[in-house]
Amino acid sequence: MVALSIICKPASVSFTAVHLPIKLFSDFVCACTATDIRTVIDNQNFFMEYNIDCDYEEKDGYVFAQEEGLLKMLEDIYNSSLKAGVAVEKADHIPVPVDFQSAIVFKQQAQIHPSKYVVALAKEFEKIGGTIVQNCRVTDVHEDEVHTIKTTVGELKTRRFI
Repeated sequence: MVALSIICKPASVSFTAVHLPIKLFSDFVCACTATDIRTVIDNQNFFMEYNIDCDYEEKDGYVFAQEEGLLKMLEDIYNSSLKAGVAVEKADHIPVPVDFQSAIVFKQQAQIHPSKYVVALAKEFEKIGGTIVQNCRVTDVHEDEVHTIKTTVGELKTRRFI
């Protein structure tokens, strides 16, 4: 198992990659990050357009290696990020008092309150005519032009569902 630490002020999490070649993993993560950054920019506009208060803030996100064996993985993530067009810099400090060998920082990462965001999305979805069915379990789905979804509270018919 290979692990790097990721710090996003003020919280910290452990980031673990298992069963993936390091180069493939770092390219995948960075491609996702590049996509996520473009999505965040779109979401900023979305938050403003629909007046969604989800405590949006931009924070710096740090990834650091505490062991020499992880330096290559961190360097791969750095290089893959640059290759994917992600703004990343090498960092000489991190916002937590731990020893580290090397660190990188992704500037202006989005931080939102996920519950507030999901509730606001649900309200907007219902405003435009969407239906949200809760407190039931899907027991069967028949996909066709009009899908039939059987649940523990009844049967639904729809052209689109998630």
